[in-house]
Amino acid sequence: MKLEMLINKNYDQLNETDLSTLHYIIDHKKECAAQSITELAKSCKISKSSILRTAQKLGFSGFSEFKYSLKNDLEPDMTHAMDYIEQTLTNIDKTMDLFKKTDLVPIYKKIQSAKNIFAYGTGWRSAMQSVNWNVIF
Repeated sequence: MKLEMLINKNYDQLNETDLSTLHYIIDHKKECAAQSITELAKSCKISKSSILRTAQKLGFSGFSEFKYSLKNDLEPDMTHAMDYIEQTLTNIDKTMDLFKKTDLVPIYKKIQSAKNIFAYGTGWRSAMQSVNWNVIF
């Protein structure tokens, strides 16, 4: 499973250090896939134990399994395309269900009467988790 999908799946278990480490790994996948746990810890400026705990929070038994998965992420594989399509369709369905359950009239009224509207999203999460939206009227 792609690293990004595992992060989304286990997001609630991850702390700021984990997320910072994982952002670094995503941005430097090729280099990280070739590094030892000691080298990766040094690159991320954290301990080897923190790297191991982060990998375990994602469901890996240890760093070797995490590194193997990271290397597989680098190889293009068409089987992952179907996973993305299925996940996208599932996320769309969940979003539509959320819209159907939400009373949007008060929001529409505020938007209609607002002089200025500023909206921005923060963070990234799967459809299963709440998305932090900040809207200023």
